[in-house]
Amino acid sequence: MNALSLVFTVSALCTALACGDALDVSNGVSLSDTTGSGGNNTTLSNQRSVNIVRGVKPKKDVDWAVRPCAKDSDYRHLASDQCLPRFTSWGYAPFDWPVAPDKPNVTCDPGEFEKAVERDLDDGGLAYVLLPVGCDMALPTEVTVTRDNMIIDGGSTRTTLRTNAVTSMRINGRKNVVLRRLTLDGQVTSEDQDTVRTLVEIDDFSDNVLVEHIVAKNVYMQHFRGNNASRVTYRYNWLDQSQKFHGIQNDEGYENVAIYSNYVTRTGQVPKADGYGINSHGSMAEICGNYLEENKVGVKVQDANGLLFHHNHIVGSTGSSLRGVRTAWDRSKRSAKQPKDQLFYANYIDTGSRDHWAFNFSDLKGGFLVANRFGTVADSVSAKNESGADTMIFSCLENSENDVGGIAQYGEFAPIAAGQEVFPAYPGLPAFDPCMLP
Repeated sequence: MNALSLVFTVSALCTALACGDALDVSNGVSLSDTTGSGGNNTTLSNQRSVNIVRGVKPKKDVDWAVRPCAKDSDYRHLASDQCLPRFTSWGYAPFDWPVAPDKPNVTCDPGEFEKAVERDLDDGGLAYVLLPVGCDMALPTEVTVTRDNMIIDGGSTRTTLRTNAVTSMRINGRKNVVLRRLTLDGQVTSEDQDTVRTLVEIDDFSDNVLVEHIVAKNVYMQHFRGNNASRVTYRYNWLDQSQKFHGIQNDEGYENVAIYSNYVTRTGQVPKADGYGINSHGSMAEICGNYLEENKVGVKVQDANGLLFHHNHIVGSTGSSLRGVRTAWDRSKRSAKQPKDQLFYANYIDTGSRDHWAFNFSDLKGGFLVANRFGTVADSVSAKNESGADTMIFSCLENSENDVGGIAQYGEFAPIAAGQEVFPAYPGLPAFDPCMLP
């Protein structure tokens, strides 16, 4: 893996990857010195500019859930409210949207809304569905997107759909679909209400789907879920309260995924629930800028090959020993793969207990730890080889802020310096030396 001819210089690397701020905690810059304006990214020579230990709890925007950045290629780092450039363009790719109406083109009527979404264009369906801002209506049945090249827009998260179906909204085998600026309320507030299980489901080989600026709340199982889909992005969403399972769940067969700038809280409210803030099987996935707070457990990234997990904030988990970040080889899935080539960079994790790990790696081959910060944790890393397969975790020596003390070394673990290892190339991502990240 010592293919040094593939490694970029630091300046070339960050030109190619659009490196984000390493979020240094040692220079005394206070959070009051930062701004939330999008697109004002620092240069490489001025990358270390934000103090994020403990961070600042995000505030929900009444119209947007989470305010977007000015540049579509940026993400909002929720713990500091700064916009930073993404490393890749994985996930949803912009397409030519249908022309937006200059005023709402459906009324606040469930039947009219369902007709606009589900019928053909020559039978009353609409390519761009725009609801009246502030509309508050009950949806008695599942609404299914049946056409490609479609936008469903509530105009503001003050627009609320109160749902009653097992799956509220389904995007099934469709291409170029956007769901945005709505509140979806499953109205489930106890484990006895096994009614609305999922608010948004994306599956059956759907391609190029964007879910943004959604307030999703009060669901029995998970807010967002899907199988077998590609080029999917979840961004700028505000997820609150599931009874049994997760906030954002990409199940088997997901590839080319982006999950960024989402606030997720109170997943897995049932005492014995398995409620991750994010549970992603997706390969070629960039997960960044998210703020996960008071979920039953933190994040699970199963089977992922090619993962960039950076600048996430995980605090106050309430459940099992897997409160931080866990990798796994989920052999129960048909598309299960050994987790491989995963970067964990500039994350902050506080499990709230000296009994719980920050990172729990299982069967991971080619994992890289760079510039992560920790609050209250048992130790930083548990690295296990449960399969007997070839495994290896690396930690970069150069970055003194990367505390990897107290490693439970059940698998292979090695400190490395710049020039020793490379993160391999993936589509849309050049090979690079993780130890050269700023």
